[in-house]
Amino acid sequence: MLLRLIARRSNARPAKPPESLDRFIADFAHEFKTPIAAIKGASELLEDGAMEDTSSRTRFLRIIRRETDRMTYMVNDLLEFSRLESVGLRLRLANCNLSEMLDTIAQKYLYPSRIEEIDFRHSFEGLEPVAIADPKRLEQILHNLLCNAFDFTPNGGRVSLLLHRSADILVLEVEDTGVGIPEKNIPRIFERFFTTERPGTTQKGTGLGLSIVMSIVHAHGGKLFVKSTSGKGSTFRVEIPQPPRLSSPEDA
Repeated sequence: MLLRLIARRSNARPAKPPESLDRFIADFAHEFKTPIAAIKGASELLEDGAMEDTSSRTRFLRIIRRETDRMTYMVNDLLEFSRLESVGLRLRLANCNLSEMLDTIAQKYLYPSRIEEIDFRHSFEGLEPVAIADPKRLEQILHNLLCNAFDFTPNGGRVSLLLHRSADILVLEVEDTGVGIPEKNIPRIFERFFTTERPGTTQKGTGLGLSIVMSIVHAHGGKLFVKSTSGKGSTFRVEIPQPPRLSSPEDA
């Protein structure tokens, strides 16, 4: 139903090539089948007796959790895209406590980092602990970038998250030692519906996550940069200009 709704809205806009949407729907269906198959296979093995073996039980339960998370991210991208198409992007600016936000985000990725044996590092730099932004959208940026970093970084790799706040700019930076992005595809990765296979993996994603990130960054008046080398990893850097701190009841 949701895919059909997106198709109707997208085809109503002649600037968007219909074949891109057709390819997106086909790719999404294929990507969605992969975690379903993994969950089904792990569940059947648990039913067939793997539940009795501690190490096997842990391994298959981890597969189920990982693939369930993957499906959740895909559905969330679709829902967010549908909202953006129908009502646009509305920001609710507030004073964001960067230290608390970093801790919240980091906690959500500690478990996946242990499962995938990925060295996850996070840090906050700067004298100003508060930033002016939409807190929900800021977290959305970080989740999308971190999700990509974990998806495309093999076991034993590293993912780093840095938040830096200076007097007039907020910087969010996610760096990984993953498979990287082919140079020819870098100019297109922020296009809606564009997906690309990366070296060493068959994962392609929904083709929506990075375009959503770009929309949020632009709505904040910010900029988004990417640096990537195939086989060595990628760095995504978001810069959001900072106005004077918003007044609050406590300041009165």
